[in-house]
Amino acid sequence: QPLVPIMIAPITGSLFIAGLFIFVIGAPIASLMDGLTALLTSMSTGNVVLLGIVLGGMAGFDMGGPFNKVAFLFSVGMIASGQT
Repeated sequence: QPLVPIMIAPITGSLFIAGLFIFVIGAPIASLMDGLTALLTSMSTGNVVLLGIVLGGMAGFDMGGPFNKVAFLFSVGMIASGQT
């Protein structure tokens, strides 16, 4: 009986919140990030200045949040694949 408030309740709550983040919040965010990556990939074949403006805006929008991460990873991926 003494283990319930010390171990069982926190573990159960943590698993519930983790499932909520992964399945309820994570799926829409993942589709949004895939859409942004597809948009940026389609822009890379056109106007490079516009692509730079969009990537700069994404990097400055949330200062280290998900949009900044997508902009950085897209840029590194483009450099690694040889498309500059």
